[in-house]
Amino acid sequence: MSERALGQIWTTLGLVSLYLSLNALLRVQGSEFFLPGFTFENAERYSTAVYGLLATLLPYGLLLRVTQLYTKLYRGQSWRSAIPVAFNLEIQPERRHGRTYQRIFFFLFLVAPELFRLLLLRKVLVRGNVYHRDSRCLVVSGIMQHLTCPFPIEVIWGNAYVFGDCEKGITYFPFWESWLLVIMEAGLVLYLLYIIRSICWPGLVFRLSRLIR
Repeated sequence: MSERALGQIWTTLGLVSLYLSLNALLRVQGSEFFLPGFTFENAERYSTAVYGLLATLLPYGLLLRVTQLYTKLYRGQSWRSAIPVAFNLEIQPERRHGRTYQRIFFFLFLVAPELFRLLLLRKVLVRGNVYHRDSRCLVVSGIMQHLTCPFPIEVIWGNAYVFGDCEKGITYFPFWESWLLVIMEAGLVLYLLYIIRSICWPGLVFRLSRLIR
């Protein structure tokens, strides 16, 4: 795949990941400001945290994969040339304005969506309550109960529990779904750290070798 095509895909996935994760977080925080378009306005407030995590999982995971592929194929001597130039602008990553441009989109596309996802996961585990659908009794509240109070595996084949709100909440599988979200997020964080290491380490080695000479 050409460098330009990868740049277009990277830009699209970065925009989608940033847009969805930010709007989901704004909704969960109770903000009245949203980026125009898909604002999760019909979702219950804390249920939006679950929606946001699931909605951004695929685009952000693909974004990391495209970043890894680009780094292998087209990297230069520094980390700034190891990631695509957003929007395929005619910018030299090693020049002054190019360095600033690459830093901005490195943060916006690779770091910010993951930070927003971590905040959404925190909302799920710390603020999100789980209720029994019929009795409306609170059954799970707080991170300790989410992760340390096991429910029978049979809950994943039913809809007995709701997350967020007794009436407007979404079907939730206590304990099992909480751990699934944690494991998915841990996987993405480790993948991101691996990519950051792949991007930055060769450039650091190059600089050290020049200093030694």
